[in-house]
Amino acid sequence: KNAIVSTPSPTKSPSSSSTSAKSPSSPSPSVACVDTPGWKDKMGFECRLYEKDVDPGCLGTDYAAGDMGPASQHCCYCKNP
Repeated sequence: KNAIVSTPSPTKSPSSSSTSAKSPSSPSPSVACVDTPGWKDKMGFECRLYEKDVDPGCLGTDYAAGDMGPASQHCCYCKNP
């Protein structure tokens, strides 16, 4: 005589980690970079000059920071080497 034992089947309840967390390998949404309007260095040059005449990342240009700060904080070309 075999007895039949009923066991509840496992249910998958949603957990916050499986439904809302992103995997570490998924890229975060990118936000378009915009140069700071009106920014100029102490010599009066705008971000366009840096894009034309300086290597990406604008290393070594902080000495030319204007009243608003260096290109590395205001020009997309200089923020993203």
